[in-house]
Amino acid sequence: MYDMATDILEEPEQNGDVAIIANVLTAVRLLDREIGVVSDDKRVRTVADGLGATVTGTVGVIVRAVEEHGMTAEEGKDLVRRVDSHGLHMTGELREKAYDLVEEAAEGE
Repeated sequence: MYDMATDILEEPEQNGDVAIIANVLTAVRLLDREIGVVSDDKRVRTVADGLGATVTGTVGVIVRAVEEHGMTAEEGKDLVRRVDSHGLHMTGELREKAYDLVEEAAEGE
């Protein structure tokens, strides 16, 4: 499946993105299982979704923690800030959208 994933992504060599897609291919095609992918890479998300995986990103994980696991809106927004400052690097617009999604998730409880 790694060779197929490498071809699908048009990567010159195997890397983390290829590993994700290879695992999606294995789950969906060989094992007939559902699989979820957490990635903030748009290309990986698009390919994984097209292959039948359930896809989310870091913000989606935070929103879900607020919706279903007792995290407060303030804790969610603080986590968005910390993730942003430690490598995700969101645009101001994306950060505000993340805050809005966290707030909406908190209000739904």
